[in-house]
Amino acid sequence: MLLTHCGANAARYWCAWPTSCTNTAHVSDELWAALSAHWETPQLIELLIVPGMYHAIAYVANGAQVALEEWAARFPAGRF
Repeated sequence: MLLTHCGANAARYWCAWPTSCTNTAHVSDELWAALSAHWETPQLIELLIVPGMYHAIAYVANGAQVALEEWAARFPAGRF
């Protein structure tokens, strides 16, 4: 697992990363510093790109009304 080498605090900050990026489009200095203790700057910058790419793909797929794959799992009704 990705976090097995870095302990509970890093896991807490790791879990805060996508929420921070998605909710505010910003990573606090505290969060950046905490994660920098475990990962290199190029890795963290790459992680900044992931939520943006996810949103870009979701916006295009939803806007173009791309049909869902018949084989794909679905979220429970009323969940999203």
